[in-house]
Amino acid sequence: MLNRALPTPRRGWDSTQFAANWWINRLYHKLWWGVGGLILISGFLGFNAGALGRVSGQGPALGRVIQNTVMGGSGAGVSMLLMSRLGMVGERVWAFATTLNAVIAGMVAVCGAVDQYTPLMSLATGAGGCLVFLVVRNLVMKFQVDDPLDAVAVHFGGGFFGVIAGPLFTPNGLIYGVTDESIRQLRNNVLGGAAIVTWSVLCSILLFGSLRLLGLLRVSEEQEIQGLDVSKHKEPAYPVKGWVIDFPVQVQQNNGLRKNGSYTLNRSEDGEFIMIGPHVTKLSADDGPV
Repeated sequence: MLNRALPTPRRGWDSTQFAANWWINRLYHKLWWGVGGLILISGFLGFNAGALGRVSGQGPALGRVIQNTVMGGSGAGVSMLLMSRLGMVGERVWAFATTLNAVIAGMVAVCGAVDQYTPLMSLATGAGGCLVFLVVRNLVMKFQVDDPLDAVAVHFGGGFFGVIAGPLFTPNGLIYGVTDESIRQLRNNVLGGAAIVTWSVLCSILLFGSLRLLGLLRVSEEQEIQGLDVSKHKEPAYPVKGWVIDFPVQVQQNNGLRKNGSYTLNRSEDGEFIMIGPHVTKLSADDGPV
């Protein structure tokens, strides 16, 4: 979160756009979002199962881990889909991208005690992770943090809730009865979560704050507009016709880019820019200020 909060947002970024990959909407069909999400969801099954450390003799535990991981994601996904369709979180739509991220948040939420939950409690934990995901997501956008992947809401929101959910929803948790053991476990988990957050914040401020002071935290405006695929790697990573974004820009004799007016920028097949404003203009090193 600090990595995204310390630099100013990317040119053309708008917090009113929905955070889950809003710019990719012009690059790929939602089908590919689903494919990427399916790959990540499938990988989570191996991630949680692998946390057991070994496979031999772990058949029942492995089955429980896989089952609870799926149930956690399902609880979050169904909750998000129903809230979206009922208009509880905005327009009455079937919100595909937000639901996809909610599923991942639900799977993150059950990680902390994935081998201990019952199926019903893993479903409830996933649903709770979905609610926390939504709260954190809205806070991130409210404070103008440029998080295009909802990574903060998914991993910090879902993860921190998962730390607290274990002592609540596992068979020895508070929901089954208030005991000294369950209270002590909840207290320890809250303190542990706070310690993780404190350590992460301090290290992040030290690292990213130093990079910002040295002017190394972000690339130049020209490189940002070109994209690091072209400016750093010298090859386009996205379909040329799909990369279109609106932001203010001016081109000078040295081909540097400066803010001046609002235009639409597109990349041509040969890597040069086409600026589409009141008129369509192809830019080269010979162009003067627009």
